[in-house]
Amino acid sequence: MRVYTTHVGSFPLEYSINNIKRIITDLHNINIDFMGYPQLRDFISMYLEPLIREGLIKETKGGYLCDDINNLLKAEISETYTVNEAIFLKEMTKEYKFTGIKGSITGPFTLSSRVYAGRVSMFSALIANKNIVRNVFIPLVKAYIRGLEKLNYDMVIIDEPILSVIVGKRILYKYTSNEIISYLNELIEGIKIKYVGIHVCGRLSKTLVNILLNTNFKILDHEFKCTPQNYEVYSYEMLEENDKYIGVGVVSSKDIKVESVKEIKEEINKALSKFKNRLLLVKPDCGFAGLRIVGQEEECYKIALAKLNNIEKALKELNLK
Repeated sequence: MRVYTTHVGSFPLEYSINNIKRIITDLHNINIDFMGYPQLRDFISMYLEPLIREGLIKETKGGYLCDDINNLLKAEISETYTVNEAIFLKEMTKEYKFTGIKGSITGPFTLSSRVYAGRVSMFSALIANKNIVRNVFIPLVKAYIRGLEKLNYDMVIIDEPILSVIVGKRILYKYTSNEIISYLNELIEGIKIKYVGIHVCGRLSKTLVNILLNTNFKILDHEFKCTPQNYEVYSYEMLEENDKYIGVGVVSSKDIKVESVKEIKEEINKALSKFKNRLLLVKPDCGFAGLRIVGQEEECYKIALAKLNNIEKALKELNLK
């Protein structure tokens, strides 16, 4: 059995081309399997750029404002969009070889939850406007997925942290489970990338897990190290029945303590006993941006690298690489 390593996306360094290339080089040296392009910019703004550029939304404190909903609905979304980070990583594969290259793209629910009509309030967030989500944010995100497809990426993970917030015992904003399933499936319909997955962090409800199991995503990726309750809402049988694979967070992305190889092996074994051959990826819980302390970026980055290096060592000692 083979289990692969990856990372979620962000690192505690300032945004620069040199830092992006540095991270790719460092993770190549660690021997990360599915190399994601490093996200050193805000994971919301970097994917809203086309709408900002066209003047359809504008940045404000706490999010982004849309002054004219009807104008936003007329947005001309290109067939493909590509962030520079994705191009940098693709270019560096001429020099470095990975098992595969991965892109993480912020999903339509999360993006629309940070854009507001008139004023910043959860009640004015555009996630509540299903027409906008379906006709603006889904095409926008799909264009970024097509951009990765055009670059021959091997994996794409859609980041939807907001889903664990809006889908609990009840679903906020008057969505139904079937509507969320339909929207997520529409997002990836026709996409030819080999591995297509979704990352939802935080504590998962049974309702949300049922939704994700009924989507067309092949990989379901979550926090488990700092949210062990997520082991309780998934089972091997669920994954097997729905032909899904799981990505398990085995180190904290917030705690500066570097987990030992022994500790990580225990976490991997826990995931293996629960999910068996449906365990595909082991990784940090989430992105490492949460480790960043202003003025101590270098020290924080070394912590992130040490965590990833210990994941690699743990897999090797378990003969899973």
